[in-house]
Amino acid sequence: MVKRIDTDPVQNHNALGVAISSEPGTIHVDLAKIFQNMQSSAFPANVQFDGGSIDQDAIQKIVAKISSLLVAEIGNVAAHESQHSSDFHGLYQKGLPFSNAREQPAIDFGNQIQRQFFG
Repeated sequence: MVKRIDTDPVQNHNALGVAISSEPGTIHVDLAKIFQNMQSSAFPANVQFDGGSIDQDAIQKIVAKISSLLVAEIGNVAAHESQHSSDFHGLYQKGLPFSNAREQPAIDFGNQIQRQFFG
């Protein structure tokens, strides 16, 4: 269960922008990294600035893109961590150490949920 969202930078260099911390119930959301990723993203063709005044459609598209990225990243992390919980439960039932849990199945499940439900 998520109890706290921490927006401190994520130290893991290959984290996409969201990573679960080692503390139970805390999700780290590295907003700076997400916005850096946004800068390299292509915006829809109708995003434009007219004569020095900000186009309201552009603002809406930018906010929608950032919001959808945040939702997709958090969905990925929640699925990833739920896979770990399932794996840890299975290992516990078999009397095996948690160190036997593998990371790749959780990564794959998180990515699958992100693709399937968040585009």
